[in-house]
Amino acid sequence: MSMRRIAARLGCTTMSLYRYVPGKAELLDLMTDAVMGEVPPADAAPGDWRTRLELSARADWGLYHRHPWIRSDACRQRAYRACRSRRSRPA
Repeated sequence: MSMRRIAARLGCTTMSLYRYVPGKAELLDLMTDAVMGEVPPADAAPGDWRTRLELSARADWGLYHRHPWIRSDACRQRAYRACRSRRSRPA
């Protein structure tokens, strides 16, 4: 994943990305946060713990297939932090 590739995918120049984010790390933080928001918390699913675990695993599996870039080492820690902060927020 590079700034050039992201810019090309968005249809803009690489340098124009820097108008909105200071660097790649911050852009990955924003992207990861947006993607992790697609997965509902496991405790929001109906059923017993086993059903909730299965639904959560299937949701994660789908997320990783829709956004393969999130499996990179650079994003794994960001995803973990985003997930932890989302789950620690009061309801």
